[in-house]
Amino acid sequence: MRTDPAFPNLYILDDHALISHNLTQMRKKETPPGLFRAYLHTISILIGYELTQQLPMVTASIETPITTMNGQVINEHDIGIISILRAGLGMAEGLKPFYRMLQKAISPSFAIW
Repeated sequence: MRTDPAFPNLYILDDHALISHNLTQMRKKETPPGLFRAYLHTISILIGYELTQQLPMVTASIETPITTMNGQVINEHDIGIISILRAGLGMAEGLKPFYRMLQKAISPSFAIW
């Protein structure tokens, strides 16, 4: 993952083997629609994994079965997954595994945390 100096908040994942492979398979003209959606779903999960590595963490005190401890949790404030164009809904769908992690409001067309 890299960024461009002109766009520091834009993450470029052109060096990720699985994303590149799935993107190439997706672009083949003979790829049927169902398989296209499956590749898009896989790419979305991989991108979500890469992007969540950068999420801010905070320390939280939790109760375990044995004792109280401090652990790291995601600071959920100001995090959102928003589909800008209708075409992005397929990618937002692939990010659903992260919805449970963040556990905030989800609308039919996009999620905002």
